[in-house]
Amino acid sequence: MSGVNTSRSKDAPLVFLVAGEASGDQLGANLMAALRDLYNNQIQFVGVGGEEMEAQGLKSLFPMAELSIMGLVEVLPRAPRLYRRIFETTRMIRDMQPAAMITIDSPGFTFRLVRRLGKLDVPRIHYVAPTVWAWKPGRAKVMRNLFDHLMVLLPFERQYFEQVGLSCTFVGHPAAKDNQPGMGEKFRAEHGLESANVVGVFPGSRKSEVRRMLPVFRDAVHLLNSDIPNLHVVTTVVSSVRSLIEASVRKWSIPVTLIDSTGDKRAAHQGCDVAL
Repeated sequence: MSGVNTSRSKDAPLVFLVAGEASGDQLGANLMAALRDLYNNQIQFVGVGGEEMEAQGLKSLFPMAELSIMGLVEVLPRAPRLYRRIFETTRMIRDMQPAAMITIDSPGFTFRLVRRLGKLDVPRIHYVAPTVWAWKPGRAKVMRNLFDHLMVLLPFERQYFEQVGLSCTFVGHPAAKDNQPGMGEKFRAEHGLESANVVGVFPGSRKSEVRRMLPVFRDAVHLLNSDIPNLHVVTTVVSSVRSLIEASVRKWSIPVTLIDSTGDKRAAHQGCDVAL
């Protein structure tokens, strides 16, 4: 944290962003780019993010990978560090008094962070609604008590939060926005996959879920390979799990292409015939 430059321009609003995993990092980067255009580059960012947000100019207070954990087995031994990071991030927000704070998904960390801020007079915005329409609808009231505004990915989500008094904006899902005509065909041509049957395998961005899901995907892909000719696997990865995935798929009997650049990831999704 001490290596982050916290100096700021009085003429440009400062936005504090917090993302905790790869999907949030992508959303955060796109949001930063849009805000930069909206404010004609007269805006500043600080907070916690990954590679994509850092590419947009964010200096992360600490590695986002520290937050990309799940389940009691992972959380318990890291609980002291997580609570220290909450304390450090809270202190930074109090000291900097940003124009707004935007937390992106990762409720396990972001909700605790917001609760610790107490009545600090900083607008609090959350990006990505919890799926209250499918599970635990009471979380909508929890959100209302924590945040001033919510940005939702799906249009029908607004009603579940607005009816309890939380203002919302529908911003759209990135999967729909990135669907450019011809992107998938171009990806397949660049990687020599024009005649292949391409299966996307996306085991996640956390080490624990990768370790749990990759063996299942491996077995599924080998079953498919017995019935489908010329099968080829495409997997998108983030740096924190690349070596883990690479070591595992190296043992597979089916060819695998690993994709780690942001632009190619979006094209890879469009280039798949089916995905797991």
